[in-house]
Amino acid sequence: MVIEHTLQQENGMLSYAGKDVARFGKPCFVFSKKRLLSQYTRIKEGFGAFIPTQVAYSYKTNDCVDIGKVFAKAGSSFLVCNLRHLREVGGFSKNIIYYSACLTLADAKKVLKSGVRRFIIDSPGAFSVLMEARGDTRLDVLFRVATGVVTDGLYPTDTCFGMSFADAKVLMHSAFGLSGLKLGVHNHLISQNVDLDVWTRNSDLLVGFIAELKRSGVTVDYLDLGGGFPIQYIGEDVPLLDTIVESLQYDLLTLKKIFPEMTLIVEPGRFLVGPAGVLVTRVIQTKAVEGRNVAMLDVSVYNASLDSLIVDLQLPFMTNSKGKKVRHMIRGMTPDSLDVFRKEVVLPTLVVGDLVVFFNAGAYTFNADFLALEKIEVKLI
Repeated sequence: MVIEHTLQQENGMLSYAGKDVARFGKPCFVFSKKRLLSQYTRIKEGFGAFIPTQVAYSYKTNDCVDIGKVFAKAGSSFLVCNLRHLREVGGFSKNIIYYSACLTLADAKKVLKSGVRRFIIDSPGAFSVLMEARGDTRLDVLFRVATGVVTDGLYPTDTCFGMSFADAKVLMHSAFGLSGLKLGVHNHLISQNVDLDVWTRNSDLLVGFIAELKRSGVTVDYLDLGGGFPIQYIGEDVPLLDTIVESLQYDLLTLKKIFPEMTLIVEPGRFLVGPAGVLVTRVIQTKAVEGRNVAMLDVSVYNASLDSLIVDLQLPFMTNSKGKKVRHMIRGMTPDSLDVFRKEVVLPTLVVGDLVVFFNAGAYTFNADFLALEKIEVKLI
């Protein structure tokens, strides 16, 4: 398996974006601004070749303000899901889409007061709340639908979110009769969607629904495809973004015929920040256990890669270790039995002080407060 990355190894030195990672004395996430921008450009231009496209970075994927500012400067919008993130993003961008699966009247009023004018609605109840809060404010309202497409993968299909096509159609007919609203269809099927057939089946259903809305007299200004654009981890075959876009090309061109002025919205998170970030760690202790060299790092899955614990996601890595290749277990620094980055891997013998640098590591870097572990510092280069 070949994994695309920009981490380099030469003469025992590991470098990222032209910088020797050994210069970082403490564990940290290191992000390349150049790679962040190239990922943004890839997805915007990939879809934009077929239909006008807006990119809305899913801020929950990595809520580092400095990373957000990089995307804001590039022209990105932001998908925000709570009031704290709204305050953060509002400090550097006014292009915000707000989505809450349980929108309350109090929150809706606060979001509107902040100046947000684009919402994703998850249910008829949420739409009623938003209409009560809006007064005569002009809004873009995107109705989240559940297509019923099911897939297996690292993450579960999000079938508990959104409305059926039938419920959404009734609601959108009602909304279309109200002044000051522009309407859209929203769907996010699954995170890390590696199945091309699932991409096309889901898209076909969405385009069919939009065509049905037009036949019934409803104008749709936006289709938001959500996120799910995958990156490479260990143990998965992942289609390239260009391949995904190509598989959706017919549907994108069909949308242009149905509503020539329609705008496509995509909400990448993992695809934008994952490949742009590496996690720099060091071996702080080793011991031999049942024929394996157990290497303990100066971080934990609990403050560096919780998805390794939650969904058994395995981050690829490189080391500067040398010598004879032997079996290893790579563990975190805590005494917890689940604190394991890799149960079994063969590589040159790790010793204390060696670097272990995980790549494609920039997404979902959230941490737990288990054992009072410190949040790992983020650096941009």
